[in-house]
Amino acid sequence: MIVNYFNTDSYFDYLKRNFNIHDNNSMQDKTCTRPDLGILAKYLEMLIADHKPNANFIDIGCGLGRTLYYLKDRKLNLFGIDISAAAVQDAKTNIPSLAQQIECAASENIPFENTKFDYIAAWGVFDLTEEEKSLQQFIDRCNIDGKILLLGRSNNYMDTDDDAFEAEKAILNKNIPIKYTDYSIFKEQILASGCCIEFEYFFLQRGDLAQLKHIEYQPEQFYEYIVILKKNMSLSNHHFKPFAFKNSLTWERRNAR
Repeated sequence: MIVNYFNTDSYFDYLKRNFNIHDNNSMQDKTCTRPDLGILAKYLEMLIADHKPNANFIDIGCGLGRTLYYLKDRKLNLFGIDISAAAVQDAKTNIPSLAQQIECAASENIPFENTKFDYIAAWGVFDLTEEEKSLQQFIDRCNIDGKILLLGRSNNYMDTDDDAFEAEKAILNKNIPIKYTDYSIFKEQILASGCCIEFEYFFLQRGDLAQLKHIEYQPEQFYEYIVILKKNMSLSNHHFKPFAFKNSLTWERRNAR
C-alpha cells in the first residue's frame, strides 16, 4: 500500500466530502459513485445477522468512523483501523467512546492477535490494499466460524462500460493504488484457505452498486463484487498467490486497439 497517498490533505478532504458519518450527500463529488449508508447497512446487517452479545467486530479502513458510528449502539465490541492518521483522529473525535479501540495501521499488518475477531468488514478499501496480504491478515485475525465482508473491483469489466474505463484512467493519472481482482483465481484460493463463501453478489457496471442492481452468479465480465466469507478452519501453511493487479484486462484490451 502507498502510505503517503493516504496521509495527504487532499485524501482527507476527499473523505470529509464523500464519507462523513452522517452520510450528508450535499458535498459529495460528482465523480464519486459510492453507495449511501443505507446500502452499506444492508450488507453489514447480513454480516452480523447471527451475532452474539459482545462479539468482536473490526472495520478495516474505518475512515472517519461511518461504519462504527452506525454500529455503536449494538452489543458488539467495536474496533477500527485506518492508515490515515488524520482520519483516525477524526474518527476518535466523532466517537469518543471508541477512541481506545481505533488505531492507525495498515490492513496488511493488523495490530491485533490472531482469531480475535468474529466479524471483519473491509468496505470500499480492499481494492486500495495489497489484496493478497490483506486477505491473509483478515483470515488469520478471524475466529473460527467468523465472517469477513469484502467489496472489490473486477479486473475484467465490460468493454462497453465507458464510466469504468474513464474511472480507471483517472485512477492511473492520480497514481491512486487501486487493484483489480481476478475473481476466479480469488475464489479458488478462498475455497482452499479454510473458508467458504456464504454470499456473493456481482454488479455488472460502474454505478450499479449504488442502485442495488446485482446478480448472484458470476458472469464473465462485471465491475464490482461483494462477498461474505466464513472461516471454517485455520490452515497455517496456506499462502495466497497473486490475484490482484494494477491494471484491468479491460484497460489492456481497449488500449491495444
